[in-house]
Parts: sequence; C-alpha cells; structure tokens
Amino acid sequence: MDRAIVQILDEALMCSVFVNPRDPGLSYQEILEIGSRFDFMAGEISDAAREVLDNYGKGDKFIPKPHAFMFLTSGVGEDPDLINYDAVDFVYKELNHQVRAVGANQAKLDRNVIVEKGVQAGFDRNELEGAITCYIYNNSLKEKDEIIRFSYGSGVVPLPGEQSRQTRRRHSIKKIHREKVLGIVRDIVARRTDGRAHRSEPFEAFADKLEQIGFKPFRIWWTQTVTELRSADPNSAPLSCVVLSAALVEGSLTFAARYARTRQIGAFQSSDFEGEPRGWKAEKLIDSASRGGTASIFSPQIKARAEHLNRVRQRVHVGRLLSDNPGGVPDLRPEEGRDAKATAEQVVRAVIDWLDRASTA
Repeated sequence: MDRAIVQILDEALMCSVFVNPRDPGLSYQEILEIGSRFDFMAGEISDAAREVLDNYGKGDKFIPKPHAFMFLTSGVGEDPDLINYDAVDFVYKELNHQVRAVGANQAKLDRNVIVEKGVQAGFDRNELEGAITCYIYNNSLKEKDEIIRFSYGSGVVPLPGEQSRQTRRRHSIKKIHREKVLGIVRDIVARRTDGRAHRSEPFEAFADKLEQIGFKPFRIWWTQTVTELRSADPNSAPLSCVVLSAALVEGSLTFAARYARTRQIGAFQSSDFEGEPRGWKAEKLIDSASRGGTASIFSPQIKARAEHLNRVRQRVHVGRLLSDNPGGVPDLRPEEGRDAKATAEQVVRAVIDWLDRASTA
C-alpha cells in the first residue's frame, strides 16, 4: 500500500478537528472524495481506510485515533502547525485561575463562555475551539454538558505552550500534504450546509442529483459506470476510457432531458425527444443542450468537446466505422483516453449546474 494515502487520510481527520471543532470527523464518503482528489483509486483508498478509520465520532463520522494527539505532549512541532499554542495557554490560564479561586476539584468553566472571552481577547474562534477539542481528545481536559475542567485535580497546571515552545523550535515534522488537505476538508465541511452539492467531484455529485430529480433506481448503474471509468487506465485501455466517458455524457443528458420534458422546462422540448428515450441520439442531445444562448447547458467549448468524444466513441460501431473510415483508423492514444475522462467531467458538471438552475427557476 502507498503510505502516502494513509498519511493523507490521517491528516484529513486531524484537519476536521480544526475546521469543525464542535462536530469533528468525516464520513466514509467524504474520505473517499479526499482520496480521489489526490488521484488515488477506490481500492487504494478503501485499503488505507481500513487502517485509518476505527475511531467513531458523532453520527456516521470518523475522528482521529487517540495516538494522533501524542504530538501535544511530545515536544515535537509540526510544520505547518494546526494548533495555536497561545490559544491553548489562554484556556489553561482561565482554568488555572479557577483552580486558585475555588480549588482543583471545583475548577470548571463553561466552554461557550471561555471561547467568547478568548475571541474578545483577539483569538480566532476556530483556533480556540480546536485547541479545546484536541486537549479533550488528548485526555488533558474533559468536557461534560459543555463544562470543561482539567482531567486531573492536582492544582495549577503548567501551560502547554510554554512547556513545548522551546522543544518545538528544535524539533519539527514537515507535514507535506497538510495545506492541500486542509483546503479540501474546509470545502467538504462547507458543502454540508451552504447549499452546494455535498460532493465537489461531478461524477459523485451527479449520483446524488439523480435521487433529487427522481431517478434513484438508476444510481447504482451510474455508480458502477463511474467506478469502471475510474479504474480504466488511459495508457493501456484508452478505448475503455472513451466508451465509458461517452456513456456518462449520454446518460447525464438523457436523465436531464427526461426530467426537463416531464416538467416542461428549458431544453429538450423539440420533436427529437417525443418518443421513448431508447430512440434518443447522443448527437441530438448534445445539440439541444447547446441551444438557448445564455440559458443553454453547454458553452461552445464544452459542446465541441462532447461532439468530439461522441465521434471518437463510434469506433465501437463497426458498421459505421467501416463506412466512415474504409481505409482503417489509427489506434487511440493515451491522451485521448485522458481527454475523454476530462470531457465527461466537464459535461456532467455543466448538467448539474443546469439542473440546479432549473430547480430554482
């Protein structure tokens, strides 16, 4: 197994603590998306997930393993650092003040209050919340009903930042994937609530969209086709890439056309689509998706790419191939397989965007 994917998934779980400290963790589907955005395939991600995902948080989400928080007490820094040790020290100072005022056994603070005080003092809210969550997971703090206290009632506790600051300057571990992973996790968490598709990858997002527009039974077909395309190697199987990509292009347009005709909206209202979908042709679907000016589904560039993909995939129809190319056709090159995948992603994204516009019109 490529250890890079294990490191990336570990990083993703840790980043979730700082992106969404009150509800950290990632679902299995979100983990799959993160791995795919680093160009790992489903099998590789699944194998790595078995090693990484064994600690459950709230709901269906996974959180970092306990040992992931050993860095807090090891004196070894990370580059870049996720945790703000000044924010940690602020929390500890507030709790230590309570220890001195009422004794170690009674010292406690409302989490919401201490965070608001920290924000007023100039700290970033998420950095404060992330620091608290980390030290709870590290078992240095404990929380019950949003009341936090030291885990061990033994008097004033040394400040973690002051303790580790010198050693962290001397020893630091480079986290080469951290910045990219952090950006991806922020995007994923934001999409849970901002109205965008829960997945940024167009193929996966369209699977969700199928349910929304009434084609839930076809989700398994779509997912199986996407999985086979993901597994197809453009270097050794460019024709498979072309054919599967074209199937997804035609499929997305067919579902969109059926949806549009059922509701009498926008494109696909011509006589070309009056009969059953089995008689609809890909070239007509592409042409109709390109009409309507600014309201069209496809830009001229995407239309041109979709038409090219449709022409290239005709090599699976031997009769048409023989008529159009009596002298034979050259072998497909790997770059044509890669271009087919890219075209399918652009087309499916354009269809998703159009369906979103149509649903709010």
